[in-house]
Amino acid sequence: MAHQPIAYDPSYAGLLRPESRPPVADFSAGWERDAVCAELSRLAYIRFDEGHEDELAAALVGAGFTEPRTFSGDRDAQAFATTTPGGPAFVAFRGTQADKWRDLVSDLDFLPCEWGGPGKVHRGFWKAYASLRDPIAAWVGEQQE
Repeated sequence: MAHQPIAYDPSYAGLLRPESRPPVADFSAGWERDAVCAELSRLAYIRFDEGHEDELAAALVGAGFTEPRTFSGDRDAQAFATTTPGGPAFVAFRGTQADKWRDLVSDLDFLPCEWGGPGKVHRGFWKAYASLRDPIAAWVGEQQE
């Protein structure tokens, strides 16, 4: 489905608080996958772990997705998962929030480490991801049943 390009917000607030902007006006599960993933990645910054889960759910359901399943782990790691009815599943991870000291500490833990696959990965990212991996894998397994 064709849609308007997502407007780029070069403001300081857009960079440091991407959740401060409302969902893109025509955001839809029918968009091309790369555009859906871009908007879901931005929506991951909605602070559902601080009482704003209804805001995230409204944005997703309004765009044709299912209610989100949210995940919070160690090192202040967050992600959410959603599906399109009868369609693909999506998992979006929140990145660094500049006003969260635990995120900044994870960023400083940057030395590469082994992760079980080829190459190495940023140790802070790996530890944050590892704290979310099992519950997300369980959710993915539920979607395949």
